[in-house]
Amino acid sequence: MAWAHVVDGNIQQIYQRPKSLVIGEVRYPSNMFTKYTDAEKAAIGIYPVVDTGTKGDDRFQNTSQATYTFDSSNSRVTTSYTVTDKALADSNAVDEDGNNLLDVNGNQVINYGLKHYAKETAKQTAHSLIKRFGWLVQRVTMDSSKTIPSAVTTYCANIRTDCADIITAIDNASDIEISDFPEHKDTIYLTVKDKNGMTISFINSLFDQFGSGITVPQTGILLHCRGKSFSLKDNHPNQISGRKRPLHTIIPGMIGRNDDVVGSFGIMGGHYQAAGHAFILSQILDFHLSPQCALDLPRVFPNNGILDIEENFNLDLIAELKNKGHKINYPALPIGGGQIIINDIDKGISLGASDWRKDGIALGV
Repeated sequence: MAWAHVVDGNIQQIYQRPKSLVIGEVRYPSNMFTKYTDAEKAAIGIYPVVDTGTKGDDRFQNTSQATYTFDSSNSRVTTSYTVTDKALADSNAVDEDGNNLLDVNGNQVINYGLKHYAKETAKQTAHSLIKRFGWLVQRVTMDSSKTIPSAVTTYCANIRTDCADIITAIDNASDIEISDFPEHKDTIYLTVKDKNGMTISFINSLFDQFGSGITVPQTGILLHCRGKSFSLKDNHPNQISGRKRPLHTIIPGMIGRNDDVVGSFGIMGGHYQAAGHAFILSQILDFHLSPQCALDLPRVFPNNGILDIEENFNLDLIAELKNKGHKINYPALPIGGGQIIINDIDKGISLGASDWRKDGIALGV
């Protein structure tokens, strides 16, 4: 329990433990903090400190020193904190004036970054895996006739090598760069299979509400404006130049097995398309879901440093992701859309599925 000395609404001092005080011309004993009633303490300007602030997760966030505020209406002093995300790299701790903070021994205080904690975790994991064979080392020390099995020696060496590789990968990691790739909009997908097995997988996107604004005469078909993805920045992957098309996400899919087409599909949603293709295929091939169930599942998409999560997602998992430092957008608007045809070659049937997130239908005629 902490207390604060308040004069005319201004906090003079914070006391983390009882001590004798001189207020005005009166000395109060240290047991005053526990023996006096709240009203008696308030009469001499002593109020309880109630920790009402929210601290960050030490693994992923830095929490500032407490800021104290006098709450006169409730006769107490409350706390608040500033929480910031940890950087990847270590940095020198500084005070509010930008001066380096030193510890009691005069050494620089370090704000450890995420890389530091990730490397410590890797070292601890490797140590715990190797430690289980410590009794073999002790046995050799006590009895020279004993040896450590070569398989154990190889195993431990591999653990050390893997740990070193992980640490190198952590050192080489960089912050996520916010993409300057334009948002992709107004995409449609269709797939058709005829009685002879001829299959079309077709995706088209205007890229904007009216595309380029140019219509093909006598057709009403608008032309897209995918040239918008070009960049004028030097050395940019999409830097405009001759005989070049910009990066885009027009990726209608086909699934083949030997010489057969066993499926056609497309997942829309701008930047989500590539991730969506992988996600849907995984649900069908790895988890054996039907095409419709795969499309119906709620989706997650890491989008420029923000984790978009659709409704009906596991709330406990969302809370765990927040605790790990993820910036969550929940519930996000529906992510993408898609259509699928899966062909069961052995049974001679086809299954169609259409995503609820967009206008569409799976139809056999």
